[in-house]
Amino acid sequence: MDGVSLAAAVFGGFSAMSDAINLYRAYRAKGETPAVGEIVREIEESEAAAMARPSAAQRLKKVIDDADLGVIRGNIDKAKDRLRKSMGDPANDNQAKDNAVDIASSTICAELKRLKKLNGDNLPGKEYENWWQSHNCVL
Repeated sequence: MDGVSLAAAVFGGFSAMSDAINLYRAYRAKGETPAVGEIVREIEESEAAAMARPSAAQRLKKVIDDADLGVIRGNIDKAKDRLRKSMGDPANDNQAKDNAVDIASSTICAELKRLKKLNGDNLPGKEYENWWQSHNCVL
């Protein structure tokens, strides 16, 4: 089972358990107790529905290959690492640090644009969206 399938199964289980708890609470609010069979049926239906719905991870998997995403992420990580080293280097003056920010932003934005191009014009998560904003990327 690949990571995406495993994540879908886990979240399907969480969804099913949540639905079963809500069913139980609804009965308890009326002063009743649901039958075991009804709880089992609710869990099975909820699991099946959750597995049938494509999760965000499954949609991303269909659009961009994990290896491509890994390469892009690696390039972004390298640019951020170079930026941190430059910013923390006491030998660098303000102009050198500003240049390092410009270089990092240029590299990171270029990688994020590639990522958007390969992923249906979407970034795969909040972290990537934050980088897009913090480096003032534009299309």
